[in-house]
Amino acid sequence: MSLHKFPYVPGEIIGKGPAALRQRAAAVKPVDVRDLERARYDALRKETDQAVQTFLFEFWKELERCDSRTKRLDVLRRAARKKFIEVPNSVLEDLRRDLI
Repeated sequence: MSLHKFPYVPGEIIGKGPAALRQRAAAVKPVDVRDLERARYDALRKETDQAVQTFLFEFWKELERCDSRTKRLDVLRRAARKKFIEVPNSVLEDLRRDLI
C-alpha cells in the first residue's frame, strides 16, 4: 500500500502556505499582451473571412451594374472605406517584421 494518497510529481509545488503560493506565482509564465492581441486578431480574422467573401461578391455585382464612370467611382469609394476589423498596432508591427 502506498504512503501517499495522491501521487507526487517531481518538481510539483505542494502546500497551501505563503511560500508555496509565492513559488506557484513565480513558476507561472507571465502573459504577454502582444500574444493576447495577436490571438484576438487571428480569431477576428477567421470570423470575418465569410463576411469579406460576401462583400466582394456584392461589390463585383454592383460594379458590373454601373453604367457610368461616376457611379463606378462611387462604388469604389464606398468599398475603400469599408473596414472589417481593427488591427492592433503591435500586430501590424509583427506582420511588417515578418515581411522583411
